Amino acid sequence: MAIAEENENLYKNKINNEINYEADEKLQNSYFNNFQPMRIEEENQIKNEQKKAWISLALFILGFFLIIPWSVNIIHLNSNNKIARRFSIASFILFSIISVFSIILSTLFILLFWGIANID
Repeated sequence: MAIAEENENLYKNKINNEINYEADEKLQNSYFNNFQPMRIEEENQIKNEQKKAWISLALFILGFFLIIPWSVNIIHLNSNNKIARRFSIASFILFSIISVFSIILSTLFILLFWGIANID
C-alpha cells in the first residue's frame, strides 16, 4: 500500500511540477530492496551446490580408506549438482561391488573354516 501511495504522490508532484526527491529516493530504494533478497538467495543456492560437490568428493576419496563414507555419499544421489551426483553414483557402485565381494569372501571363509573344523 505504501508504494502505491508514494507512486500516487509522485504522480501528483509531477503534475504540479514539484519533485519530492525524498519520496522518489524511497521509491527507488523500495524497488532495489525487493530484488536484493532474490539475488542473495541465488548466491546462497550456488554456494550450497558447491559445498555439496566438495562434500561428495571428500566422501568419495575417504571411501577408499574406509568403506562407510561411500554408503553415506548416497545422500547426494538426488542432488542438483552434476558433480556431486556423479561422485555419489560412483560411490554407490563401488560400495555395492565391495559389499557383494566381502559377502562372498565371508561366506567362502566360513564354509572353508567350518569344513576344516569338521574333518576330524
